Amino acid sequence: MSRERYSIVEYLPGESGHSCGYCRSKSSSYSNWIWAKIMTVDDYQALIDRSWRRCGVYCYKPIMTTTCCPMYTIKCAVKDFRVSKSQKKILKRFHNFLAYGVENKNIKRSLLNKTEFVQSVDLPEHISKEDSKTNSFEAAQLKFDTVDSNKISQLKSDDLKKVEIANKVSKMEVPASVQSKGGKSHQMKAKYLRIERKKQKLRNQGLSEKEIEERMLAKKKKCIIKTLEDYLNETQPKNPAHKLEIRLVLVNSPEFDRTYKETASLFEKYQTGVHKEHPEKCNVSVFDDFLVSSPLEPEQFYGSYHQQYWLDGKLIAVGVVDILPKCVSSVYFLYDPEYLWLSLGTYGALREIEFVRKLTSQHPSIEYYYMGYYIHSCVKMKYKAAFRPSYLLCPEVYTWHPIQSCLPKLDKSKYSRLNEDPSAKDENASIAVGEVSVVYNNYVMPFSGYCKLAKCRQEEIRNVEKYASLVGSVCAGRMYLDRP
Repeated sequence: MSRERYSIVEYLPGESGHSCGYCRSKSSSYSNWIWAKIMTVDDYQALIDRSWRRCGVYCYKPIMTTTCCPMYTIKCAVKDFRVSKSQKKILKRFHNFLAYGVENKNIKRSLLNKTEFVQSVDLPEHISKEDSKTNSFEAAQLKFDTVDSNKISQLKSDDLKKVEIANKVSKMEVPASVQSKGGKSHQMKAKYLRIERKKQKLRNQGLSEKEIEERMLAKKKKCIIKTLEDYLNETQPKNPAHKLEIRLVLVNSPEFDRTYKETASLFEKYQTGVHKEHPEKCNVSVFDDFLVSSPLEPEQFYGSYHQQYWLDGKLIAVGVVDILPKCVSSVYFLYDPEYLWLSLGTYGALREIEFVRKLTSQHPSIEYYYMGYYIHSCVKMKYKAAFRPSYLLCPEVYTWHPIQSCLPKLDKSKYSRLNEDPSAKDENASIAVGEVSVVYNNYVMPFSGYCKLAKCRQEEIRNVEKYASLVGSVCAGRMYLDRP
């Protein structure tokens, strides 16, 4: 018989500004915090759908109207995900490196100031790291397929064939809309000319304009669209230059312990080399607090994991993820700066999307990949907007909206209510303060009962009211708020 699962949290009042890891301001970042001493995956799922995120065993929610860099929760619908042009280039570059050992030294230089950024590790001063607890547990390792290259069909196109161009076709007039200067316009012009050459060839065969359009439309529908999996499993030569292996390791499992030193060392190398952190801010203690400690109780296959990337037996990257009932949530991604030119931040996100799609096939409720926060004012966050279709969470009513419709609003103001319906309200608003569930002296009771025993002060009542409004009615009634 399985034991009852529950969450115990402590609200940490205080809204003083602290340093921002995004704009580097010293005191303009504002968030609300709770200490999650133990938490179920269902409760954490409910919290991240209200803009909360975890940092070790702490969970924080930005004060959106006050903080310097408003953070919007972003998620990607993995079932409908399509690889963008820039992402295809990254995947092809990585494939060429694995297959043939091709390295692009020029890309290394250009990426030095365009590092993909995930999140900051700073905690506000009023939260003591000494209070952080590592919730260790024994659990079986969840195995993940290593990278094997599968044969895929080769895309063939008439564009690859040499064609004779009649003089009158080469001299055809190009519409003014594609005559403007610039590289992109040049590509449009070339594409337009290719299409016209194909049409002219069909005209020479005696086809009418209607027949030409129908034939070209039918051919377009037959074109093979390569999926993310096609790019990731691109056929490799018999003896590739490098071998990549991906392992999914449950935090605090025996396999995790065996690779602990390599991961901690990589964390320090990443923080100092990429984010220019002082070594004292990324030592083993910080690594434990930030990327090892987790309040989530493993249940079935849910929980906190490290997805490790091993290149020829060397650990080059680690993605920290939480597997939850409705999503896989990205916590952090770190990599060896030596491989900066491979755009491992984007590559890792694509690998995690592939992983979510595998989970979805077996567990349909897991539909989304949560990428943490999207900060429109942070240039290093822009790459997250390229993962489509993606949605941003409205900070007022907690509804999801396509990122395409949100970006114009954020161009005008860094803070915006994303839900355009003025009558829309938070459906998970706070409950009456007396109904908040608390735990006191190992007894679970409503806050109203606790007040009779402990004679609450008005300040404590106000803090509990604030807590309930932040976590919402479901979590306020289901999680146990720890009382001293």
